[in-house]
Amino acid sequence: MFPIEKIGGNRADEPDMNRELFHFNRVSAYYVALIYATISLAYILISDILLIGLNPDDSENLLISLGKGFAFVILTSILLYLLIRRSDRRRLQLQNRIYDLNEMMNQKEIVSQVVRLESIGRLAAGMAHNLNNIMAIIEGNADMIAGKCSGDDTSKNLQAIRNSVARARGLSDTLLSFSEGGEPVKELIDLGRFVAEVSTAQLEGSKVKLSLDIPASLSTVLADRGQLRHAYENLLINSLEVMPGGGTISITGRNVRLGEKEVADLVAGEYNRIEIRDSGPGIPDEVLESIFDPYFSTKGQNRGLGLTLAQSVVRRHGGVVLADSPRGQGARFTVYHPVHRYVPDQRVAIERGEMRTGRILWMDDEQGIREVGKELLEHLGYEAVTASDGQEALDMYREAMGSRPFDAVVLDLVVPKGMGGAETMERLLDMDPKVRAVVCSGYSKDPIMASHLEHGFMAVLPKPFLIGSLKKVLDDILE
Repeated sequence: MFPIEKIGGNRADEPDMNRELFHFNRVSAYYVALIYATISLAYILISDILLIGLNPDDSENLLISLGKGFAFVILTSILLYLLIRRSDRRRLQLQNRIYDLNEMMNQKEIVSQVVRLESIGRLAAGMAHNLNNIMAIIEGNADMIAGKCSGDDTSKNLQAIRNSVARARGLSDTLLSFSEGGEPVKELIDLGRFVAEVSTAQLEGSKVKLSLDIPASLSTVLADRGQLRHAYENLLINSLEVMPGGGTISITGRNVRLGEKEVADLVAGEYNRIEIRDSGPGIPDEVLESIFDPYFSTKGQNRGLGLTLAQSVVRRHGGVVLADSPRGQGARFTVYHPVHRYVPDQRVAIERGEMRTGRILWMDDEQGIREVGKELLEHLGYEAVTASDGQEALDMYREAMGSRPFDAVVLDLVVPKGMGGAETMERLLDMDPKVRAVVCSGYSKDPIMASHLEHGFMAVLPKPFLIGSLKKVLDDILE
């Protein structure tokens, strides 16, 4: 059995390598045949002298003997040369086949890994959607209870529920970061304050001390808050896991200007540079090369996806994460984010204190969400009507146009057993080009959520949502 797993190399280099091997083997065969001929001639000459008493001074007999020997040696040398050349050709053919087999095995491994990641993506998207639907029901009911009850104990318990929902929302964002087609839903973020909040929360209750050196002048970035949060959480978790007995994590932030490909493959421009250093044992050189690879881990049962997620998220936002380990200084992760200059909106802010009135059609396949949505809308002063799928919503909207039309529509994006929000929106626009619609989904990273205006929606409402978020969205589209 050939040790195929040990045979590698760049296929692009193989033609030159094979030519060199072929030339070397041809020369080798020539010299082997020449050496064989020389030795054979000497052997024949010595044998004739010893066996038949040939006198070296007898030139005629010597030439006859050499002629016979030379003819024999030439024939056998040619045969030997051809056999060696044929053997070399066979060896090169076999070597090429092994290279091809090795390449095929590598491609199969890559395909297998891609399929595995795609499976994780599909599973993650489905889990996140269901999780967000459940959290929307929990958070909506918590908001309703908060509006009806008072007291410190009740407020404390409701805040605990909201905090748990926020953490669960973060988990769903992590799952969605691995789902297919997950596009960032971006907003302007004060990166300095954001990193300080995430790191403080992540290190709370641990034995690790936090040192922050982030100036207030750090520029803003345009990013998906949920995805960015989990990118930094995973970078911090990596440092926490290597310091179970305690230590220090130091985070610094700076504005920098980079030249073209000065750092990795980043384009020239202004960037925020965030450095996360820990006082742990550092990262071995052989680990650094693979530290961002999926499933790579040095921590036993750890699945090795945290740093892959962090790199994927930052890359998706136009940046990069670098890892190194200065001797005696622990591990260092350096994150580069492209700067986004904030241009203040010059419009005058509108007071939102008063309650609105109007008719809202809410479409969702989850009964619990329909019930919570209806109750929240009524609490805000709206008349609410619900539908379980797109077709029912279209029928209700068409019927209402002749009597009491709806002022706005909230459409669930994904309805597994019926017409979803995107198709419903297309038909609503045909029916009423002035329809005011909000897309609502637990698939908060769906491309339609990121480009909702292109599909006719006026706003997005990711699940789970607070009553304040619902109020703001409806206020915006009904102004």
